[in-house]
Amino acid sequence: MRENGDIQVKGTVIESLSSLHYRVELASGQRATAMLSGEMRLAFTEILPGDQVLLTFSPYDLSEARIISKVESK
Repeated sequence: MRENGDIQVKGTVIESLSSLHYRVELASGQRATAMLSGEMRLAFTEILPGDQVLLTFSPYDLSEARIISKVESK
């Protein structure tokens, strides 16, 4: 569910960090640290470097994001 004011963008996972944190590169070339959302953790979704993901940012801190889904590539 998207909260009011959150920013959603697509990105590519470039590095897996410790404790379900990931370094993600956005289409604009910026990099951000992201963590899995609660739904993703409960579903035991596996995220690997190179995967396309959908991120949500708080408007207050644009360096930290939450991964809300994995984007299927066709």
